[in-house]
This record gives sequence, structure tokens and C-alpha cells, in this order.
Amino acid sequence: MIFSALGKGWCRESIGGHFVRGNEIWNCGQAGIVGCMGGAFCRITGNHIHHIALGQRFTGA
Repeated sequence: MIFSALGKGWCRESIGGHFVRGNEIWNCGQAGIVGCMGGAFCRITGNHIHHIALGQRFTGA
């Protein structure tokens, strides 16, 4: 997937990115912070992420 995205022009200059900072993220069903291509071109800092996937609602890869 990464090589395919790079081949189609994915780069910081054309896609941009996000800042995710200073948040309290908790009691999420499966993931605290997630997105297509992971956190590519993102800065994820200073967050307090806890109590994630405690219910075991989703399993697998």
C-alpha cells in the first residue's frame, strides 16, 4: 500500500498532514487515533490515550 501511494504522488507537499496534540482520548471501541496510511505526515504529541479496546468488541488483524 505504501509503495502504491507513493507511486500515485503521496508526499507531504501534496497531501499535507494533521496536528493531533493535547487531547484526552479514552474509552474508544477499537483504536485511539487511526487513519488511512497510519499517521503519515502527522504530528501526534502530548496526548493522553487510555482505556482503549477494553470491551474486546473487535478482534482479528
